[in-house]
Amino acid sequence: MAITGLVGFLAKIWFNRIHTREKAGLNEQLVKIKGALQATNMQLQSALDKSLHINAVQFDAEFQTYQELWSKLVQIRKAIRELDLETTPDTETKREAFDTAVDEFPDMVEQRRPFFPATIAKHLFHLIDLVSEEAKNREEQRGKSDRDRERYTGAEAWKTINFINAQSWRNMREMSEVSDKICELIRGRITGTVVN
Repeated sequence: MAITGLVGFLAKIWFNRIHTREKAGLNEQLVKIKGALQATNMQLQSALDKSLHINAVQFDAEFQTYQELWSKLVQIRKAIRELDLETTPDTETKREAFDTAVDEFPDMVEQRRPFFPATIAKHLFHLIDLVSEEAKNREEQRGKSDRDRERYTGAEAWKTINFINAQSWRNMREMSEVSDKICELIRGRITGTVVN
C-alpha cells in the first residue's frame, strides 16, 4: 500500500510537471498569437486611417470643385436671365456679364475635369455646347436686330429676330434643365445617393 501511495504521489508530481509545461507552452503560443493579432490590427487600422484620410482629402477637393462649378453655373444662369433679347440702355453691361460668364465657364470645367465623375462631365460639356450656341445666337441676334431694323420694315425683319429669340428661349430652357440635372448629380455625389 505504501508503494501504491508512493507511485500515486510520484504520478501526481509527474502529471503536475507535464501539465505545467503544457500550460506554459500554450500560454507562450497564446502570447505569440495575441502579439500577431495586435500587429495585424495595427496594420489594418493604419491602412483604414490612410484610406479615410485619402477619402476625406478627395471629398474636400471634389466638394470645393463642386462649389466653384456651381458658382459659375449660377453666374451663367443669372447672366442669361438678365440679358434682354431686345436692346435697352443697359444691354451692353448685361452682354459683358454674359460674355464673361460664358468665357470663364468652359475654362473652369476643363481645369477641373479630372475632379468630377464622367456622368457630371457629360452634362457639363453638353451645357458648354448650349452656352456656346446661345452666345452665338445672342451675337447673331445683336447684329441682325440692328441691321434688320434699319433695312426692313414690318414682319420680314421681325421674323428673323423672332426665330433667333425662339432659339434663345429653347436654349435657356434646356440650359436650365441641364444645370438642374447637374445640381442633382452633384447633390447625389455629395450625399452618396444614386441619381439616375
